[in-house]
Amino acid sequence: MSDLKLHSPDCILANECEALFIAAEYKSKVNDRVKIIFDAHEYYTDSHRSIKSRLLGARPADALFRNVLKLASARTTVCAELATRYFEEYGHRFGVVRNIPIHSKQCLALPDRDSNDKCDGVIRLIHHGVASRSRRIDDMIRIIANTDIRYTLDLMLVSDQQYQEELRRLAMEIAPGRITFVDPVKTVEIVETIRRYDGGLFLIPPFSFNAEMCLPNKLFEFIHAGLAVFIGPSPAMADLVRSHRCGFVAKSYDFMDMVDLLNSTSRSQIQSAQAMSQKASGLMSGENEMDKALELWCSGGLRIVSDAGGEFTRGCG
Repeated sequence: MSDLKLHSPDCILANECEALFIAAEYKSKVNDRVKIIFDAHEYYTDSHRSIKSRLLGARPADALFRNVLKLASARTTVCAELATRYFEEYGHRFGVVRNIPIHSKQCLALPDRDSNDKCDGVIRLIHHGVASRSRRIDDMIRIIANTDIRYTLDLMLVSDQQYQEELRRLAMEIAPGRITFVDPVKTVEIVETIRRYDGGLFLIPPFSFNAEMCLPNKLFEFIHAGLAVFIGPSPAMADLVRSHRCGFVAKSYDFMDMVDLLNSTSRSQIQSAQAMSQKASGLMSGENEMDKALELWCSGGLRIVSDAGGEFTRGCG
């Protein structure tokens, strides 16, 4: 709040719910003319509500959220399923701005798989992201332990070092020599870094509504890197992968169903999915998503001035 008072903004981009509460307090107590753009990312779950109740006092957190939500001039989330849920429960429309990397607009040429030891018969998979116990990354290790020997998996993980150590021990125990832990890179370097792999692996159990309906940045990074995508039946991800034919969807969240899927997938099928990822990447760009965000912000009455001094007026009233 003190930083907001110091800078006296005309607009606040509230990144997730925590920031929305702060922005709403500033608007109600300091400057009622400030515009608030709420980027929700995911769904405001019951667990978040209980946290807000503890932080913000005795009033039910859901009522608090309803009150501050209506103060936003525009609202965005990451997929249509979440936008629908928000509208059904709260009565406000949310625009959809997907987590596509801004740097990946250019349709990158597929790497030379021959120079990457294509002829050795090994199919190299990558998973990158947060080392979260709820995401059951240990199951991805169990997947490789049960697939045929042609598959390997590299894990590029951040956070929770204790869990990472447990994963390393599990990998050594049940899949020795087939799991490699690689150092994480900067976000803007991910696409270029993972282009040397054959496929991206992500199996996340539906432990919450957000987890079930996730449409994460890693999916788009897999696609822009030209990888075949291997995922579970998470609806938003599965719809995209099936519509672009850029990968394969396991029939359930059970890791053994992913094992069966991998074991039944041929090298030629993987190559076809890689080619479709390459094609799909040309249809998806962070720049286009940002254009959508600007349109939504302007529909809320915001006037956006570029760094060069030009004013973005499209859709503005």
